[in-house]
Amino acid sequence: MRMAPATLGVATNPVAYLTMRALRLSSYDCNAAPALFVTFENAMVTQSRHILLDSPLVFFTALTIFLWSGFCNEDRQSPIHYAVVDMLTLSGLSLGAVASCKWVGLFTIATAGASVLASAMEPPG
Repeated sequence: MRMAPATLGVATNPVAYLTMRALRLSSYDCNAAPALFVTFENAMVTQSRHILLDSPLVFFTALTIFLWSGFCNEDRQSPIHYAVVDMLTLSGLSLGAVASCKWVGLFTIATAGASVLASAMEPPG
């Protein structure tokens, strides 16, 4: 029973690193800020050791942000491409996993929706 939260708690660290790399930060900045913060965060360590829904929620939220940033990066390069559709599909599946963990995950869906609205209001060009 404890294996799933522990595994997802450990897997949050590489997802945080990859998210920062997707946001085009340097390797030093990616290691210094999010990877160390996630690794030594006392609440993450505690929640990953118990049978709670918080570590899956944090993992799927981090995965959603990673996939959404990958979708936004791919969408800038070419609007209709298989990588864009794959990233958007995986983002949707991850959003579903976030919402199925806890009701708090609906705020992640609202964040993705706000990002869609903000990008829709940008002038083309």
